[in-house]
Amino acid sequence: MVLVSLIFPLLLLVKKKWVLILSQLFAYMGGGLWLGTTMQIANERIAFNEDWTRMAIILGTVTAFSIFSGFSLNHQKVTENYS
Repeated sequence: MVLVSLIFPLLLLVKKKWVLILSQLFAYMGGGLWLGTTMQIANERIAFNEDWTRMAIILGTVTAFSIFSGFSLNHQKVTENYS
């Protein structure tokens, strides 16, 4: 998965509509993965009576950034470059 994440941005050099859609899906899936990870770690910390709020804020921000990056690929200036 790490290798795919590192190579995937090179796919944006191909100016096709399917690349843009695939990139959006990849960003949304990444956001979902971060959300699931956040929930899992929070549940573990709650179970052990440990502080979880700072972790939730940090990973929540990462989740929001991932989802926002998918939305930003839908902007008109981006979509007009992909046929």
